Amino acid sequence: MLFNSRDRKVEVWLYSSVFLYFSISVSSLLIPIYAIQLGSGPVTIGLLAAVSSFAQVPGAIIWGNLADRTGKKKNIIFISLVGMLLLFVGFSLTGSIYLIFVINAVLWFFISAATPVFTLMAVEGVHERYWNKKLAVFNL
Repeated sequence: MLFNSRDRKVEVWLYSSVFLYFSISVSSLLIPIYAIQLGSGPVTIGLLAAVSSFAQVPGAIIWGNLADRTGKKKNIIFISLVGMLLLFVGFSLTGSIYLIFVINAVLWFFISAATPVFTLMAVEGVHERYWNKKLAVFNL
């Protein structure tokens, strides 16, 4: 058990982060491979990586603020995971490198939705002095 009994409801949701990080790993490998299969070269692969990085910054800020203001952290995580699922389906339906760029950017925007929310959930209700310990346990 990673957390005390007070955190059991949150713990279940934090375990769902496994699916988030699995999808990040899969997309980090499969999207460039798919782009190569469509005839892309190293420059296009580099641009795909750059687009994903640029999409994450506003996504983390927007989703993190929304979760903090509304308190609807579980809803945001659910939206993030469903959005990623739909975007993975979108990848399989397109053969255009331009659409791959768009879908990739939106995918990473949704991926960045859950990441700060999981962090908020892990440290919620914990004194700031213990955040490092709590995050270390969460990231085991």
